[in-house]
Parts: sequence; structure tokens; C-alpha cells
Amino acid sequence: MKKQLQQTNGHINGTKQHKSKLSIPEIEAFITEAQEVLASRKKKKNKKKAKNKQEIQQSNPTLLQKFQDFRLQKMSKNHHQEKTKRKFLEKEVILRDNKLSDKDKEIKELQHVISTQEKAISKTFDTSQLLQLVKPVLRSSNNPFTYLKNYLRFRTEIREYNKQVSLVGKAKVYPTQDVKQEEVTLENTQKDYYA
Repeated sequence: MKKQLQQTNGHINGTKQHKSKLSIPEIEAFITEAQEVLASRKKKKNKKKAKNKQEIQQSNPTLLQKFQDFRLQKMSKNHHQEKTKRKFLEKEVILRDNKLSDKDKEIKELQHVISTQEKAISKTFDTSQLLQLVKPVLRSSNNPFTYLKNYLRFRTEIREYNKQVSLVGKAKVYPTQDVKQEEVTLENTQKDYYA
């Protein structure tokens, strides 16, 4: 019969393997050596990991530093732009306020002028008849018939205007020598006017 190769506990090829007996101190020494070897292997692995981390950290700080520098430059640029915008806007606000104050002054002056003109208009004088006359204007047109009508109307209006101006200019209105307190009598009209 052929021997079968078979692996079993303690037997190989049908023969029993001889085990050497070790004493307890030898086993303990063997265990401590094994623990020391395992510890040294762990230390080596830890050293390798630490080296890798240091290499990564050494390479990363340059990337991180570049990124941080880039962010810092961008923030400083944005800050500078915002600062210039703020100065520009402050100048614009000052200019706008100055323009508004100038416009307010002009409005007050114009209101004063309007009030004085209204007072002058409310007063009536005999010479104001001349001021009420409006000189006629010739209206132009491309159509010859319309232009002819406008011209004829203009001639009649200008004649009337010249007559009225000459009548107002011929009217004699002089204050007399009699002045009683605030009253002045005029020769042409027998009305009393207050100075």
C-alpha cells in the first residue's frame, strides 16, 4: 500500500512528529522576545506613518501657504476696491448735497422774485395799458393762400397796435402839486391813488 500524504494534528505522512519540551522560563523568554519584536515592528510602522505624514505636511504647507496667500491678496484687493468706492461715494454725496443747497438757494431767490413781481402786477397804473398791449407776429406757412391770409391779418393787427400805442403815448398823466398826506390826485382822472 501506498502511503497517503495526509496532514493531521501531530502526524505527517503517518509518522508522529517529535515535539521538544521547553521549560516555563524559556517559554516566558520566547514570549517576551515575540512581544519585543512586535513592538519594534509597530514602532517601525509608526515611524513610517509619521514620516509619510511629515512629508505630506511639508508638501501641504506650501500648498496651504499659497492658498492662504492667495486668499489674503484677494481680500486685500477687495478691501482696497471697497475703500476707493467708499471714497468716491462720499465725494458724490458731498457734491449732491452742495448742488441741493445751491438749488434751494435758487428756489428761494426765485420765490422772492415771483412774490415781488406779483406785487408789481397787482398794482395798476395808467401806463400799464401800454404794457398790456402785445405786438402782433406774422405767422408763416408753406401754403401761399394761408400765408396771404396771415399777412393781411397781421397788417390790420399792426395798424391797431400802432394806433393804441400812439393813444397811450398822447395821454397826459401827471401828478399835481396837491399832496394830502398819502393821497395824490391826477389831472386826467379824478381818482385818488395811494403812493
